[in-house]
This record gives sequence, C-alpha cells and structure tokens, in this order.
Amino acid sequence: MGELRLDGAVSRPKARVSKVDLPDFGMPEAMPELPPALYTARLGRLRERAEARGYDRLVIYADREHSANVAYLTGFDPRFEEAILIVGPSNDPALLVGNECYAMAGAARLKLRRHLFQDLSLPSQPRDRSRPLSEILAEEGIARGTRIGVVGWKTYPSRGMSDAPAFLVDELRRIAGASGAVENATDLLIDASDGLRVTSEVEQLAYFEWAACQTSQGVRNLVFGLRPGLTELEAVRLLEWNGTPLSCHLMLTAGPRARFGLLSPSDRKIRRSDPFTIAFGIWGALNCRAGFVAADAGELPVGIGDYVERLVAPYFEAVVEWSFISTSGSTRRSGLAPLSCSAPGCPCRSTSSRRPEPITSRRTSRTASRSPTSRCVARSPRNTRPPGSGSKSGAGSCRTSSESSYIRMCCRFRTSRRGFHRFSSSRGRR
Repeated sequence: MGELRLDGAVSRPKARVSKVDLPDFGMPEAMPELPPALYTARLGRLRERAEARGYDRLVIYADREHSANVAYLTGFDPRFEEAILIVGPSNDPALLVGNECYAMAGAARLKLRRHLFQDLSLPSQPRDRSRPLSEILAEEGIARGTRIGVVGWKTYPSRGMSDAPAFLVDELRRIAGASGAVENATDLLIDASDGLRVTSEVEQLAYFEWAACQTSQGVRNLVFGLRPGLTELEAVRLLEWNGTPLSCHLMLTAGPRARFGLLSPSDRKIRRSDPFTIAFGIWGALNCRAGFVAADAGELPVGIGDYVERLVAPYFEAVVEWSFISTSGSTRRSGLAPLSCSAPGCPCRSTSSRRPEPITSRRTSRTASRSPTSRCVARSPRNTRPPGSGSKSGAGSCRTSSESSYIRMCCRFRTSRRGFHRFSSSRGRR
C-alpha cells in the first residue's frame, strides 16, 4: 500500500497508465426479488416515526418522475398517472389511483385498499365513477384537527412548503383547519442522516448489486464496441438494455454537444477525438463516464495531450486514497465518522470503525455488511459519502478498460444515498 513516513502517514505510489487485462466478473444468475415481509417491516418503521412526530396520517404523493417513496413502501409505482398513498396508525394503507393504474396496483407487494380517484387519470379520460377527494380523505380519517405529514419529493427550509400538487395540499389544509397541521414530512424517508431509505436491508443490497451489474456491463459493452463512424443512436444499442425500468433518461453524446451533458443521443456520427459522455441508469444503479474517442494519446484533441496526467491520474489517486481510508478504518486521520449500524442491539452499533462480519451472496459474489442477524445493516453516517457521490438512487461500478478500446474514459462515480457500503465492494469494481 506504500511506505510509512516519519509523521505516521502512508505515502502511496503515484498513478500511472498501464495496459492491463480486464477481469470478467460474470453476471448474476437471477434478479433478486424483495419479499412482501420486507415491505411490511418498512411500513411498521414508518408508522413508528410518524407517531413520534405526532402525525395522525401520512399522505404520500407519487408521479412518474417521483415514485420512489411509494415504490419503497409498497412495491407499486404509477404508470402514466399519479398516485396518493394514505398511511394511518393501523389497518392496510389506502392507495388512490386513476383508471389505468387501478388494476396494476393489485401487483403491489404490500396489501393495500384501493380507491378509484379518476382525477389522477390522463386528460380526456372518463371521470364519472369516482367520489370527490374530500369524501375519500374523510373516509380515511382525515378531519378537522388532524395532524398530517405530506411526503412529496424534497425537503425545504420550512415544513409548510411542499411540492405535492396544490389540489391535494389545499384540500388537506382546508379539512384540517387551524386546529390541525399539514407539514412536509419527506425527511422521514430521505433525510441524509437517518431517513428510512438511507439504510438498506440485505435483500435490497442484493438487488442493487444486480442492477449495478446490468449498468456496469452495459457500459463495458459500449466501451469495447464503440467505433468511429457509429451514430450516437447506434452506440446506444451496445448497452444491451434489457427493459428494466430506467431511473433516468438515457444520456449519450459525442462531439460539440458532449460539453452540455444530460442530453439524449442523436443521429450524429461519432468521430475520432470527439469528447464523449454516457450515463446509463436503471432502478438501483447508474453508471456515468466521460472521456474522448481515441485509440491513444496521439488522437486526443490539440491542447489536452496531458489529459491523463492532469485529470485522470489525480482523480484515480483520490479514489485510491478514499478506498484506503474506508477499508482500513483510518477514520481518525481522515476526520471521518466511523461506520455504524442502525440495528438496535447490534454489537457494532455506533461504537468504533469495527465492521460487522461479511456475508457473501452466492449469486452475485458480493459482500454486504451485516451482523449475525439479518436485521443488522451497515450504513454510512452523514458527510461520509465518497467523492463524487450524489443523492440519486443509483450506483456506478466501473468495469471499463481504456487501454483495450477506442474510447479512453475517466471515471465518474454516481452512488446512492446509501454511501460507502456500495463503494467498498469486495469485488473491487468501483
């Protein structure tokens, strides 16, 4: 790992460009499924937090772009329409859905009571068979004086701010009145320090690993298959997307448009020396890379022949440094908080940088941290995410080799909120 200096720090070698063979990690044999009991447990934990906050009801809004909270709790995500989930202190939650999602909601992994609320349907569709929203809310126990937590997409400086639609929030405020309360409660699920979705169960980690294999292998296929002369649209086919729901629109650009990022592919032909970007994300994983279409340094654009020396090598060194810190337990020298576990009674709970015993999945050859009981799940405390981590629900694990293809890529990580238990993969793909 390097030489020990007199001040106690470790001096590690500088990054250098070498040609290496890329290992074949293989692919998972099957897609893991989350059992219904997991959703029941999540609902129970959410109810405990709602009670501690003093809420009588939680109202959770979802649409196509912002369905993760409802999907996390129920296994259901609305298609074409919006949906509203109402959670009380007992009984099965109620789900308000439109015409097209009413039948689909029957596939949810959590037992739900369904209400047809046709205002959630697409424009110009029938609206003659559902009751008014006020009547449905009243039936679900929302009345004057009720304290209501509204879960939308984001949190804001004031709990009075919500991104749930006005037709819903205004009606909730009208019913609750001055003696009640309507507050933004999205933090119960997504707060960076202790939101429910920040801590992942072992079963969820197994699915994340499966998803990361799909996006990682897809980017690898693209890197090895990319050739000048392909159009951007043709290059997309190299990803071999298998139909798993996307977590974001697919992004691929080359040439002048690459500087803008976030754009969709066009029919422009890819040329040598082009800057190139790719982002491929499905539920649970996202790989994002940027680089140049070049077989060697001689094909890099004029003026950036030192691209590897000035950008790629320092970035790689930073990743190696972080990986050393996170795997060696050197939290005091780095100023990081120790890895902790959220499970009550677990011997690794909030003590030191000690990690729970690893358990390896046979199907994925992935090591996930947990205690001897399946309830113990390792998580990263606030402000301990690795460089480049973001708040999107996805993770990138690179398997690409710039020395074996036309495209020389610099690494860019997109990780989930769940922090460096995805960074410290036993398979070393990150």
